[in-house]
Amino acid sequence: MLGMALPHPTIPRAETNALLRTFRAYQSAESVVTRKSLAALYRVQELSRTCEIALTSEIGLGLTLPHPTGIAIYPDAVIGINCCIFQHVTIGIRNERCRIYIGNCVEIGPHAKIVGDVRIGDGAVIGAGAVVAHDVPAYHIALGAPARTLRYLEQWTAPARQIHVRDVSGATSRAPIAAEAPPSN
Repeated sequence: MLGMALPHPTIPRAETNALLRTFRAYQSAESVVTRKSLAALYRVQELSRTCEIALTSEIGLGLTLPHPTGIAIYPDAVIGINCCIFQHVTIGIRNERCRIYIGNCVEIGPHAKIVGDVRIGDGAVIGAGAVVAHDVPAYHIALGAPARTLRYLEQWTAPARQIHVRDVSGATSRAPIAAEAPPSN
C-alpha cells in the first residue's frame, strides 16, 4: 500500500508527532486559557511545517502524515481512524462550508484534492493528483482529475473485525471495520 514511504527528510517524525499531540491536547482542553495557549503553540508548529489543519476539524486516532508539507484540512472535515495523508493534499475549500467525511483506513496520495460535500468510504484509496468531487464507495480506488472510481479492493472481503489504534498521544481507540460484499455486476 501507499503507506510504506519514509518520513520527510527535513522534518523529523518526532516533530510531526508533536503537531498531532498539540492538536489532541487542544481538542481535550477544558479551560479557555489552556485552549488559547495550545492554539498559539499549534499555529507556530503549523507554520514550521507549512501545514494548515483547522483545530475544529474532527480527526480520528492513528492519523499518519509521512510527508507533512503543504497539507490543508479545512474546518468541516471529519477524518476516521488510521488514515494516511501524503504531502500537498487539500481537504475542503477555503471560505466555503462543505462537510467532508473520510472513513477509517483511507489513504490519500500526494497532491490529491477533495472538495465539496463528499463522503469517502472505509478502506478507500485516493490516488496521487486525484480531484475528488463526488462520493467514493468503501474499499474502492479513485484516480484522475476529475476522479473516477476504478475497482473494488478484493483484499477487504474478510468478515467484520475490530481495529485497535494507538495514537501518538498514547490514547487508544477501537473502531469496527465492517467488510462489504463486492458489488454485483
